[in-house]
Amino acid sequence: MSFGNILDGLPERLSTVPARYADEAMAIFQLVAERHGGRMMGRYQLTIAEAKRYVYDQGCTLIVYGTPAGFWAWRETGAGPHAIAAKGRRKAKTRGTRRGTGGARRGHAPTFTGRSAKRRKGKAKRMPGRLGGGLAHPQRGPVRHPGFAGRKAWTATVAEVTPKLDAGLELALSQAVA
Repeated sequence: MSFGNILDGLPERLSTVPARYADEAMAIFQLVAERHGGRMMGRYQLTIAEAKRYVYDQGCTLIVYGTPAGFWAWRETGAGPHAIAAKGRRKAKTRGTRRGTGGARRGHAPTFTGRSAKRRKGKAKRMPGRLGGGLAHPQRGPVRHPGFAGRKAWTATVAEVTPKLDAGLELALSQAVA
């Protein structure tokens, strides 16, 4: 009974491991990053994106980054107390075809005559919002945000992914050799 040469074709089989492993590594990192990152402000899913991929015979290198980057930074390090400024009045959306009018026809832009917009008098109204605890934003004046502590989300993602990537590499190599 002859099984043949088990080393026959081994270099070709091993040369496909880095490319397959790079795809698997990205998928593993994506799952863990989405779980640790979560959602910010109810609608922004924190995930990862691939910046560079280098695949060569001896291995591969993946460079990934968190997206949206600002929210990942908040999840990692937190934010100190700060003031949120009141939003200014918005100009009408225009096409930008005429100079000096904001793009609108004469008499249609809110600031065409150069006069400032009429200011409201009286107590500032509260804007409806999803912020609780009296943090809804008034139309005038800043709001003090108390800040929040970071959860070290990126650090936790990397710590959890590292052993999984090692196990994935061992599995990819065992499949290539078998």
